[in-house]
Order: sequence, then C-alpha cells, then structure tokens
Amino acid sequence: MDAGFQNGEQNRPLSQAGRDLIERIAGAGDLCGAGSGSEAWGHGDLLRKRSPIDLQPLAVLRSASTQDYREIADRAATAFSAWRMVPAP
Repeated sequence: MDAGFQNGEQNRPLSQAGRDLIERIAGAGDLCGAGSGSEAWGHGDLLRKRSPIDLQPLAVLRSASTQDYREIADRAATAFSAWRMVPAP
C-alpha cells in the first residue's frame, strides 16, 4: 500500500488549526511529562523526538519522575475529597 494513502483515501493536508498547534508546541520549549490542572512537571530524563520523514527535531519531552506522579496522585486525592461531597444531579 502506498504510504500516501490510508483506507483507500489520500491523506489530507494538515488544517490551519493543526499547523497552529504544531507551531505552538514547537515554540513551547521542553514539554513536561506529567500534569494536573494547568500545572505541568517533568523531572525525569529528556526524550528527544524526531520526524520519521526527514529526521528533523519535533519536540523535547521531559519525562515525569516518580515524585512527579506522587504529586499528581496527592492532588487527585485532595480533589476527590472535595468532589465526593457534591450531590449527584
């Protein structure tokens, strides 16, 4: 099967929204591997991703550490304590 086709249909060009998203991610610097709400953390190893097409850099992701995941779990438990007191509709 030709790499340019999927399910018998030619792949469509990326929409403007898709291009905008890629530009925003690319300009964000290192991305973090874990988050809660609007905050994100990454204290683990760096993961560098390249395009399989031309091997150009796509993004750098800072992986989450065990402590990062503990922080997220603690925040989730705290949020659940408040949320469970809200009556069902």
